[in-house]
Amino acid sequence: RSVYANHAAEPWWASETVVATGNGFIPGRIDNPEHGKFLAREAAIMDASRKLAEKVAGIHITASETVAKREVRAVIKGAEVVAEKFESATGRYTVVMEVPLYGISNSISSVALKKQEGEEIAQPPGNFDEVEIPQPTDLFEDDGEYTGLIVDCRDLTETEKNALRPVLAPTIKGADDQNIYSIDDVSPARLVEQGMVSYADETQGSRARAGERPLVLKAAGLVDGNTTPVLSPLDAERVLRENRASHFLSRGAVVLVGMNVMAESDDDYFV
Repeated sequence: RSVYANHAAEPWWASETVVATGNGFIPGRIDNPEHGKFLAREAAIMDASRKLAEKVAGIHITASETVAKREVRAVIKGAEVVAEKFESATGRYTVVMEVPLYGISNSISSVALKKQEGEEIAQPPGNFDEVEIPQPTDLFEDDGEYTGLIVDCRDLTETEKNALRPVLAPTIKGADDQNIYSIDDVSPARLVEQGMVSYADETQGSRARAGERPLVLKAAGLVDGNTTPVLSPLDAERVLRENRASHFLSRGAVVLVGMNVMAESDDDYFV
């Protein structure tokens, strides 16, 4: 396999993959060099698999639920080796492995977002005492065939600590704690294939998910550990009204934008 050179792994919400680098070494007193190389590779795969499991376990489904509470072993076992190399001088074997976020099989979403019959992924109640909801002054524009929804949370972010936090199953709420968008609005097949939302640090470039004519609104607040955008009453009503005309919510055509979206550090692919 080819080696990735000078390429840093993006956070899971941006790359839609989880990546880990593992290392293994030839054990001492190995007479057969090829057998030693094989053992070093196996050790590197075990190391990368362990790191992958830790990263997948740390991904939040909601603000209060992580993938660690669900079965991830099968996903890790099916992880793909995407790059590898061997250093004969040191006896070190290095592999890069990844597991996809979305997909019908062998993906994180197929484990974390696959709703079984009668099962619900619980959404925590928002603490709306923490959010001061401004009353918009703009009247609704004429209804249009919007292709998607972009919720801009950048004005709410002052530091990395209060940045929008990506989760697999976010909710968008109105000021009255009404769910404007939740996991129940997206079909099980779409949840597994593409997830609920995309995250971005700017509205430009979000059209791949939200389409050429998205409805762009500013969030009035963030709750549930900064995972849940809250819309003003008028904006919440507008989303519901426009969605009745073009059904962009059921298609999952939603993008959440936040300046300095909270990211996790990841391994660099080796040179």
